[in-house]
Amino acid sequence: MKTVLLVEDDDAFSYAASKAIEDAGYRVIVSRDTMEGLRAIDVEQTIDFVIADIKMPPGRPHGFAFGSMVHRRLPDVPILYLTAYPELAAHALGSDRVLYKPLDEAALVDAINAQLRS
Repeated sequence: MKTVLLVEDDDAFSYAASKAIEDAGYRVIVSRDTMEGLRAIDVEQTIDFVIADIKMPPGRPHGFAFGSMVHRRLPDVPILYLTAYPELAAHALGSDRVLYKPLDEAALVDAINAQLRS
């Protein structure tokens, strides 16, 4: 079973997304901010996929900074970014790596499946 790390500060979205990801057959670890996400990476034996919201609470690294930290630890793990603010994703490397909220859970699961297959 593949493990997905979901880094999301919106509790309602996080709950719905994690349930959909689990229902699709993945194990999910939920972190409320990027620092908690880094701790999860340091503790877990295997993370196969990372989903990170771009905008984080004040005082926490934003999603792209988090992505850079993840790639230093796990260079081969794909990262999918989420945002409700398209202007924050203007410098994203490839539009297939960013999903815009609101989105339905099926679209999120489809994006995970597609990236893990490639």
